Parts: sequence; structure tokens; C-alpha cells
Amino acid sequence: MQNKLLINGRFVDALSGGTIDVLNPHDGTIITAIAAAEAADVDAAVAAASRAFPAWSRMAAAERGRCC
Repeated sequence: MQNKLLINGRFVDALSGGTIDVLNPHDGTIITAIAAAEAADVDAAVAAASRAFPAWSRMAAAERGRCC
């Protein structure tokens, strides 16, 4: 189970190091902890997406499907 943020094609921890516990609804035990994205993480993700968009938008759908 992946528990990091996907930014710029890499799985990374939240910049703050914060996490959010994911609980089992049956008994309330912690299943895992996931990275807690904050404003700086969102800004980094948006910047990476903006840089990738020109090339990504020209790529054929079949090629995009193969690369990820």
C-alpha cells in the first residue's frame, strides 16, 4: 500500500513530515499512516504538473498509458 504523495513522478513524504492515520472501521485500529499534504505540498504538485503539461498534452493517449 503506497502511503506517500506522488509529486513530479516520485513518491515523497509530506514536506512537513505530517501523517494521517487510516483507521480500520471495524475496530478503530490503525491500518497505516499516509502523508498529510499541506499547502506547500499542493504548490509543489501544481508546479510539477504545470511543467509537465506541455509535453504530456502532446503525447498520444496510448503512450501516456504505457508510461505510467
